[in-house]
Amino acid sequence: MSSIALSAVPSRDKRDKARKKHIIGRIFLFSLLALIFLILLELLYQIIVLPKLVIKNVSIKVEQGIPITDEQILELSGFKAGETFFAANVDRIRQNLEAYPLIKSAEVTKIFPNTLEISIMKRVPLAMLLVDIDHRTVPLLFDSEGVVYEVGASLTEFDLPVISGIKIREIQLGMRLPSELLIFLKDLEQLKGKSPDLFNLISEIKFLRKRTSDFEVLLFPTIHPVKIHIGNRIDENLLKYIIMILEVVTKEAFIPNLEEIDFRTGEVVYRIREE
Repeated sequence: MSSIALSAVPSRDKRDKARKKHIIGRIFLFSLLALIFLILLELLYQIIVLPKLVIKNVSIKVEQGIPITDEQILELSGFKAGETFFAANVDRIRQNLEAYPLIKSAEVTKIFPNTLEISIMKRVPLAMLLVDIDHRTVPLLFDSEGVVYEVGASLTEFDLPVISGIKIREIQLGMRLPSELLIFLKDLEQLKGKSPDLFNLISEIKFLRKRTSDFEVLLFPTIHPVKIHIGNRIDENLLKYIIMILEVVTKEAFIPNLEEIDFRTGEVVYRIREE
């Protein structure tokens, strides 16, 4: 009886091992079938579903004042009819649009499953630059980033300060003014936003080159025929001070001979025109 009891243990072990192998085999087979099923689904999605997700609707919103048609916008964007939802590259489309000088910024969004939305913001003119090309004066519009985005005689209708003292050999849309002027242009933009009435009192701004990378500004107000020397910055307080001084000197007898007022040193310096 002892020998019979001992021989039964290996039999149960073999059955347990066989059962475990069977279970593992079934799990492996199930996992393999599931993986194959997922691969087939992915192939079907790539081959059948994706090609059908073509962008059919393009919504275009353009800020008022940009003389450009929807057809031109699509052409500039590089978007091609028939592009699928996932193939359309919104960053590429945005960069293509923002390369156009009139466009300050663009927003491009995809809306699943077949819509592309494009919103375009225009550049806002800060001042007008007059340059002499081929013995004629050509006006250019530029914004606070110093980007020249419009050229033509019709621009003289804009009531904007005139910028002078900048030499340009060749006019190109999208060109930028010298980088050292950008801080002053940002000052002008802030002045225009905070105090538009003061901003409108500026008739002309002439940049005077001091050194290779430095400059000063000669200001011409609309209310007095006098030159105003300032440094390389401008703000609301400085312009208010300048206007106050001009109102005072207007009442003085020497105003007809007043040629310049200098604000560069912190003290007001008057220069009288010699007879």
